[in-house]
Amino acid sequence: MAKTKKQKLIKKMDDLWSRIVRKVGRCEVCGCIQGLEAHHLIERGNHYYRFDIHNGLCLCTSHHQFSADKSAHGRKGSSMCAVDRFLEWFKEYKPEQWKWYQENKNNKPMETLRMVFYEEAYIKLRESETQEWN
Repeated sequence: MAKTKKQKLIKKMDDLWSRIVRKVGRCEVCGCIQGLEAHHLIERGNHYYRFDIHNGLCLCTSHHQFSADKSAHGRKGSSMCAVDRFLEWFKEYKPEQWKWYQENKNNKPMETLRMVFYEEAYIKLRESETQEWN
């Protein structure tokens, strides 16, 4: 089945958002420059924040998913301790972004997001692409 115009735009926005978040050029936890991934603080399923630059951290694969010590998602079969330690790190080392996360993590859009929302969000992302993020 062919993708709709909205689906194509969302894919383009996902790619752009990820590139912008990874522009930091290093894992924001350990400084590693290999295997960088863009992590959504507020789940991707919440389209209202999905493309917000404040909703992203640049992480290495380990700190994104696999580290038993400190990981945004934790690895399968591990305790929540890795996620808890990640959140402690986040709160201590990224206080402004932590504040944004705390203020927005439970917000859910009340309406179905229309195509115009995605088009406007895409324009904001394109403008953000030229800014420095760290």
